[in-house]
Amino acid sequence: MPKPSGTRTQEEGWVKIEMGGEGADLDISEGGKTSASLATLPADGPTGGYFHMGQPIPWQQKHKRKKLMKISNITAGILLLASLVQPLSAADMQERPAKDLSLANGQIHWPKGFNPKEADAFVHNEIWINAPADVIWTNLVNTSDMQIGSADRKTLQADTTFTWKTLGFPILSKVNEFSPYKRLGWFGSGTGIRAYHTRLIVEKVGGSEVITEEAQVCPSAIKYNIEQPTAMQDGHNWWLTALKYRSEHSTSK
Repeated sequence: MPKPSGTRTQEEGWVKIEMGGEGADLDISEGGKTSASLATLPADGPTGGYFHMGQPIPWQQKHKRKKLMKISNITAGILLLASLVQPLSAADMQERPAKDLSLANGQIHWPKGFNPKEADAFVHNEIWINAPADVIWTNLVNTSDMQIGSADRKTLQADTTFTWKTLGFPILSKVNEFSPYKRLGWFGSGTGIRAYHTRLIVEKVGGSEVITEEAQVCPSAIKYNIEQPTAMQDGHNWWLTALKYRSEHSTSK
């Protein structure tokens, strides 16, 4: 007889490691508690949920804890770049981050100066979501974790300027491309960084493919992506996983 099995998603939290920085909430000793608690659950334990520190997190809860939703708006391309405005060494000036341009999607629209071939750093991520494009779009443009000009506005719109934080760093962004149910792209700027982040939704039979790509143009991007070569990729993957969960659970209601 097969053993019972389950599927669980976890939020490790914001941990005081090199990526999280000293402003993070959890000490290193606490960072592995969520993983350990899920790994030691009995075979017939709770399944199909999202957990943090041994407790289930209701994603659709109206007043969910903002800290636990950081995963939904992480843009790894801007992770900690504000702290990297240091002069580059001669070696740094010659070395460049690895860019797999074979992954660049030909349907992406890039503004002048941010084409992946010319950018200092580039990352591509994609995920399959069992939901139609309109449901994904609704979750994509939600502004619950952003501050925009109008307090009454609940979603991003064309030319919206907004501010938000990634790991404690303030980012100023402006929507550049806004094509409902298909494309969303915005500029992002902080201390020492310039970036462009775009999202593409390709609806197909049974669901949609969601593609994110980001290009960065600045000396800090070179330094950061050499020292942290997987950070952008990992951060975008976390964000897409959260979008997938929210979108698929929205359709189940």
